[in-house]
Amino acid sequence: MNTLILSAIPAFFGSLFLMHRGGAPTSQLIQQIVVFCVAAVTCAALSRKRLVLTNKQLAVALGIATVALFLPLVLMSGDGPQRWLGLGGFRLYMASVALPITLLLLPHVRGMAWLLLRIAAALAAQPDASQVTAFALASAALLSRSPLSLLARAGVSVALAGVAILAWLRPDPLQPVAYVEGVLPLALAVSPVALIAALVALALPVIALFRAGQAPVALYYLAIYFFAYHQLTPMPLLGFGIGPILGYFGMASLGGPPTERGQ
Repeated sequence: MNTLILSAIPAFFGSLFLMHRGGAPTSQLIQQIVVFCVAAVTCAALSRKRLVLTNKQLAVALGIATVALFLPLVLMSGDGPQRWLGLGGFRLYMASVALPITLLLLPHVRGMAWLLLRIAAALAAQPDASQVTAFALASAALLSRSPLSLLARAGVSVALAGVAILAWLRPDPLQPVAYVEGVLPLALAVSPVALIAALVALALPVIALFRAGQAPVALYYLAIYFFAYHQLTPMPLLGFGIGPILGYFGMASLGGPPTERGQ
């Protein structure tokens, strides 16, 4: 798991540079530094202990992650998208926290198909078309490895695609922020070299995930990169935001060690 931690460091430094160039306030730069450092150190400590989860612990972890996606719908009010939880002076983007962890744990529990549909429904209700589409694409990779029948896998895939389409049909009035969603155009505005460096920084975590055997999570990040390039969702790690940092390192802390079965 040290590889996953190390692969995120270039994006972290890139985020600080681009946030500064994009006019982010000092308080947000400090927040990015503190959250990244605490999350990375915690992830490294957990990885050293070779964390092992029982079936019961897996179910609890997945339950918490799933409930977290419904909390904005229950606790937040207003006419706009309901994707965040307010924590003091912070807003936590719940999908970016929960989905990497969820995609990692889903193959190890029973009832995966129903969980996939519930999670997709929560994302579509927020609505968060980028996240539900990325989740649906990653879920297709999960379903290809599942013991479900071909007909069941096809049915779940069609249902996920339908939910994603419904999410895209709902209005999303939010405007992109240069140092959140627009970091790649911001890097290009600095120089072509800065853009190349940003793309390399984004590629490293995905390569590390593929090498760790976590193709569904890697596909999720690739899809999010695509939508973030079009400034439809925050760019993970390279853009400002504590949610993607927590989601990435939460996933990385669980990504390598085996889980126990039958407990």
